Amino acid sequence: MSETALIFAKGKGRCFANQVGKCRGACNGQESIAAHTQGAQEALTQLQVNVWPWPGSIAIEGQSAGATAAPASFDVDSYRILNRSLHYPEQHGLTVTPL
Repeated sequence: MSETALIFAKGKGRCFANQVGKCRGACNGQESIAAHTQGAQEALTQLQVNVWPWPGSIAIEGQSAGATAAPASFDVDSYRILNRSLHYPEQHGLTVTPL
């Protein structure tokens, strides 16, 4: 990806990535902006976070033997595990109630 075409770097002509062979040349016309944009979108799609499937806040009720409550804080790994479970709550013994 061209740092210059993505507006991460200023300047005219070839970006540093193109000079070292890591960019196809959107910064200097070797690659079209349309092709560069498509490549950037494809690369970023892999990093996209799933959209929240409910219209707002939800309450989650589950049963767990011996679980204790922890202080509330955002943890990316916990979010990913929870998000996986929320796609099929019945299979994981969860009840999801939109608030």
